[in-house]
Amino acid sequence: MRTIGFSKTFYRQTASARRSVCLHFYQPLKLSNIMTYDQEIRSSKVVLMEFYASWCPHCQRMMPVVAQVKELLDGRANVCQLDIDNNKEAADAADVRSIPSFLIYVDGEEAWRHTGEIDGEVLLSKIESFL
Repeated sequence: MRTIGFSKTFYRQTASARRSVCLHFYQPLKLSNIMTYDQEIRSSKVVLMEFYASWCPHCQRMMPVVAQVKELLDGRANVCQLDIDNNKEAADAADVRSIPSFLIYVDGEEAWRHTGEIDGEVLLSKIESFL
């Protein structure tokens, strides 16, 4: 049985300490233009695209969860994280108005969207339902 989540000790750390730990999990992607965004959502049969901001506390809490989901997927789906401050055109193209926003693309078409924090098990099972 898999478990997604981190110990309560992790969440008891100060916000600044948690931010530095969480930023280690993210490998933010900076896209050069909208064509690259289109290429990215078509890079795999199933793609999870997360829009976040480094200053957003909800996004920071989701960082280790997304990292663990990515690890559990083990390459079966592409997982991309886009900082909206660095990828405004892509966020506009995806009509992202709130963060964190999670979008699942299947064969390049949006199949599912969620805004706000989400349980890691729910996110993982939603992605796996499209595989």
